[in-house]
Amino acid sequence: FYQRIAIQFSKLVGGSRKIGSRTEVFRRTLTLPSVSSQNIFEEFAVRLIGRVVFCWFLKMKKSINGVPLLPDELLSFKSIKAKPNYYHEVLEKLFFSVLNTPIVNRRKEFALSPYKNIPFLNGGLFNPHDSDYYLADKSGISKHINTLKVPDKWLQEFIEILETYNFTV
Repeated sequence: FYQRIAIQFSKLVGGSRKIGSRTEVFRRTLTLPSVSSQNIFEEFAVRLIGRVVFCWFLKMKKSINGVPLLPDELLSFKSIKAKPNYYHEVLEKLFFSVLNTPIVNRRKEFALSPYKNIPFLNGGLFNPHDSDYYLADKSGISKHINTLKVPDKWLQEFIEILETYNFTV
């Protein structure tokens, strides 16, 4: 499991990784606005992976009413295929406008399904960092939609790994 996650990390940020007896070199697939520092790419990727894995745990965890804390329609291989530009269309909103925002302060669209049962997490994991390049306009659309790119194909591969692993909560 961890080896597969490490390979996905390398696919996102680029670099070489030893896989079995061979070393494979990966080209970076992540695009960040005006960034040349490998360290910034790696920090962004670590936060992204950590956030998605945490969201996966929320998806596996159920409320006292038996409802998942994060619905499948927001985080699954199928949801990525259904929403092109998934990072901006779903993950940024989920991270920064839902999980990072108290329920009473959320925009009206996030008071409805599929967001209405998602808890506020007051712990910092979903606080946007400067190097998250999260600047949304009033409608919630990222100002970096064309300069920050997390490929849907990479996200599909990453979620596929999570879907094949038996998480216990």
